[in-house]
Amino acid sequence: MLAIWVKVKVKASMRDKFLKAIEADALGSERDEPGCLRFNVLQDEKDENVYYFYEVYKDQAALEAHYKTPHYATWREVADVLEGPLTATYAAGAIRRLGGPRWEWLRRLAYVIGLWPTAPTRCRPVFPAAAAYWGKM
Repeated sequence: MLAIWVKVKVKASMRDKFLKAIEADALGSERDEPGCLRFNVLQDEKDENVYYFYEVYKDQAALEAHYKTPHYATWREVADVLEGPLTATYAAGAIRRLGGPRWEWLRRLAYVIGLWPTAPTRCRPVFPAAAAYWGKM
């Protein structure tokens, strides 16, 4: 499996345009792609213009297939809504699983350079928004 954590900041005046495009991508990914196991969109509670995507794909082939879908194209067409570059983290899970003291230096380095957050980020679900999807909420 491949897990991706993406952070974007959206221009406030273009939030509605962003939400329409990312809704098509997130819901279309889970609905239409057998290799997409999860695609969640969350909004930061401290900054309403910051969003996080948590995506999980079966393998690299599934991720490559995602990039070729119409709903991904819809998302890419609205790149002008972003305020600055998006930030994606791919390797954190693999580094975190390395065991033993031999790899401790690499796990610490990953925290220092920000491959995954050291503290939880408070956010609320955007897509999918249905409480049943989230189970215990």
